[in-house]
Amino acid sequence: MPTLTCFNAYDIHGKIGEEISEDIAYRIGRAFGEYYASRSVSIACDIRLTSEALNQAVPSGLRDSGSDVIDIGLCGTEEIYFAVFHLNVDDGIEITTSHNPQDYNGMKLVLGCARPISRDSDLTTLQHLAENNAFSSLQMPGSLVHDALLNAYANYLLDYVDSTAMRPLRLVVNAGNGVVGHLIDALNARFQADQVPCTFSKIHNRQDGTFPHVAPNTLLLGNQADTASTVFNTGTDIDITLGDNCNRCFFFDANCRFIDDYYILGVLAWALLCKHPGSKIMHSQCYTWNTIEILQRASGAISQRRTDHVFIMEMIRQKHTIYGGEIISPHYFRDFGYCNSGMIPWLRLIDLMSLAGRSLLDMVDERMAAYPCSEKINYSVAPNEATLERVFDRFAPPPANGGGSC
Repeated sequence: MPTLTCFNAYDIHGKIGEEISEDIAYRIGRAFGEYYASRSVSIACDIRLTSEALNQAVPSGLRDSGSDVIDIGLCGTEEIYFAVFHLNVDDGIEITTSHNPQDYNGMKLVLGCARPISRDSDLTTLQHLAENNAFSSLQMPGSLVHDALLNAYANYLLDYVDSTAMRPLRLVVNAGNGVVGHLIDALNARFQADQVPCTFSKIHNRQDGTFPHVAPNTLLLGNQADTASTVFNTGTDIDITLGDNCNRCFFFDANCRFIDDYYILGVLAWALLCKHPGSKIMHSQCYTWNTIEILQRASGAISQRRTDHVFIMEMIRQKHTIYGGEIISPHYFRDFGYCNSGMIPWLRLIDLMSLAGRSLLDMVDERMAAYPCSEKINYSVAPNEATLERVFDRFAPPPANGGGSC
């Protein structure tokens, strides 16, 4: 019984052909449907070249377990969250591997109401079922229907902005050739139809699974150059750079300055607390002083948690938290089923910019000066063991001096 190494802490992903394949995807679908006795499952996939094949295999496994499958087509992870509670299905699966390299793929799994699955819940059990590959016989396979939700989701997102109060704004939106391009087009069309005075300048908006311009990782500094140069050349008010499967978003202000999520978290938390005083905000332990000061000013309840996608999704649900944020951009909203979204943050930001009559630069400048922080810095070291020993030696507590007090 070979071990399936594609099962990780809170999702499934691995190298195509080595850790994940169509056969493994079928077995995961079969294990999922049989274990949860799912009556109905929504499924979708991102734009990666290997996603379509996996999106054929997983539904086959689900249907052979007796589950009815609703395929909503090409879309980002947050659209699967939306599909689960919009269609009122039992579960959802998105074929994606977020910002991992192009030769990787995988899937994210959620239960009813878009509740996440992790090692702390049932992911290990699903792994063992898929590894054993010993499933019960089935008399009647489930059905398969296709139901695109693009228009429904675009209409849902429009509720996050007050179109009647929107002031003229110039937006740069970089979709990175990911799956989100069609959703940007749909929102742009809705804005025009409703006469919302926002102008979209789109970068790399065409869906292309080869990612011809940048790798599917918006965190890499080299992937931000196109966005910054467009802001500089066009004089836009805000830039929005989206993850390839729409699960994350990053921002530049009108001065081409990259705005760390540390400060975006503070802006969104303040805005939500103004509308919902005393509500609880959950944030990563990496985001401290600026966030704490803002929450104290706004009389918000503070809840710090470790950085972990599924862990935070589970905790904000348990704590009924209105909003949560963590490092590398995931933003979680109670009014979006406690799930993370790459679209809702920028819609809330432009709505706030209009209502407050302030630019993004104005909203974050004071906070960046008061609590400066660097971008994420990575170092390559060798050997790691020797480096860790040096760190432990440097920061070890001083030895006891045998007496006295401090």
